[in-house]
Amino acid sequence: MRDLILLSCLLIVGCKPTVDLPLDSADTGSTGPEPGAVIYDIDTMHLVEVEIDADDWDELRWQQRNLLEMFTGDCLEEPFSSPYTYFHAEVTVDGERFDDVGIRKKGLIGSNDPSRPSLKIRFDEYRDGLLHDGVDRLTLNNGRQDPAVISQCLGYELFHDAQRPASRCSFARVVVNGEDLEVYSNVEAVEPPMLARWFDDGDGDLWEGQGSDFREDWLGTFEVQEGSGDDAPLQAVVDALDEPDDQVVASLEGLIHMDAWYRHWAMEVLLGHWDGYAGNTNNFFVYLDPDSQLLHFLPWGIDALFDSASPFGESAPSSVVANTALPQRLYQLDPEPYYGTLLGLLDEIWIEDDVMARVDAMEALVLPFADADGGAGVSEAVDDIRSYVSGRRGAIEAEIASGYPELGTELRSWPCLEDHGSLDVQFETTWGSYGSSDMYSTGSGSMGFELDEVDHEVEFLGAVAGEAHGQGILLVAGRVEWGSLLALWLTFPPDYVVAGNSWEVDWSSGEAYLYYDEGGTGEAWGVAAYLGNGPATFDQAGTDLGAALSGSVDLRLYLGG
Repeated sequence: MRDLILLSCLLIVGCKPTVDLPLDSADTGSTGPEPGAVIYDIDTMHLVEVEIDADDWDELRWQQRNLLEMFTGDCLEEPFSSPYTYFHAEVTVDGERFDDVGIRKKGLIGSNDPSRPSLKIRFDEYRDGLLHDGVDRLTLNNGRQDPAVISQCLGYELFHDAQRPASRCSFARVVVNGEDLEVYSNVEAVEPPMLARWFDDGDGDLWEGQGSDFREDWLGTFEVQEGSGDDAPLQAVVDALDEPDDQVVASLEGLIHMDAWYRHWAMEVLLGHWDGYAGNTNNFFVYLDPDSQLLHFLPWGIDALFDSASPFGESAPSSVVANTALPQRLYQLDPEPYYGTLLGLLDEIWIEDDVMARVDAMEALVLPFADADGGAGVSEAVDDIRSYVSGRRGAIEAEIASGYPELGTELRSWPCLEDHGSLDVQFETTWGSYGSSDMYSTGSGSMGFELDEVDHEVEFLGAVAGEAHGQGILLVAGRVEWGSLLALWLTFPPDYVVAGNSWEVDWSSGEAYLYYDEGGTGEAWGVAAYLGNGPATFDQAGTDLGAALSGSVDLRLYLGG
């Protein structure tokens, strides 16, 4: 259960695409090194050392988005707000020291981690014009959903091979106040200088998509990153998708670079990027090229790649993902353009020996720095990538051997959460019991569970608590009357473990989930609901091994999302 919950052309600098798409890097006329040529060198393990006031670091790493605030109510009305603020720090990059730069946390949900937070470093936050290697910022992703460490950089390189505009990526060992946080992915920010490498003009309108789609009432979460903020080009796509079948494609061709779109869509699927636009309305940018006045898609947040298991159900096809408005409408009209592009990419870029060579080189680079237990976990995850790469072509070809599959999926559902009940818990356990081989006979207490105004009987089974990955954790399990298992999973800052301390579980300093195992065996847990908007209290508390921990948790239960 612990393991399940903890799971909750190589790009050559300056080379130009050769495929006949309008993506040639702009010719700046400069004969000097391209900005970022050094820091985005993928063959180097860069070293980023941060010195920051200890109190500021604690405040930074515990800042996080309030999920219940983000996803309750009319959650698609506007872009998700950011709670992250910049702090002063001294940063040394590959031996070059920069005084008084800005550093903040980054991430939405999947990458949130207070012990190894994803980070943004702005060299010019407090000092105008300060650059490193010609770039004004670093984006350091923790790869929380990337146990192999190399997935993001490998994925971006393959997008480059497909002649798709995508960030450069390299590896960086990050050290904060002397603590080695191991290897991060150093990903180029999507901003005008990056766009200018792919388009003749990098100053067009740019939107970031997070929980965003080309549907009425879904445009609000597109966040303007550059440009006027006029969403008329996005609304025009919504309108085009509502045209009669015989007019949809012609309408879209005046709005979107369709060849480029099909390549982006096919690459998301080929790489198993389930958390991108086509699968999850997430992790993408849309850029309006000023020259052509056509929209292009760019990937982002590609840490969850190269996994054959579909999160959209066992019956979901592997060779196509179309859970969102644009791909689903086009697939239903005619799957041939999509599959023609996908199969073309298999022949063009999915050269197994070449990809494996990159995997080998990346693994050799990161392995000495990436895993405190000697790299075993990283090596196993990299082997999973090798298996994916070697089997991807065969899996696609086998699935379409008898014809293109039916989608079998509906559009990605409305992500907003609704209050459906409550969970209240009384518990007694000991600190350090988290990780016990048998949590079902540890501690004592009671549980109450109400769903849609109906109370259910719950047999208390056990409670464990302790610290892991810099977080305090409380896990309480029970069995409902029909035999299934429930578990409260609550995280909090370890310094909250003080007798008499009470706090509001509002997702600003911790998270709470209801896990559920329908079969009641303890072997098939999954997230069933989000919990919050209620108090957690420690009556007895201490962080010494074996210290008594008791208290109560009384939270609302939210479904949806």
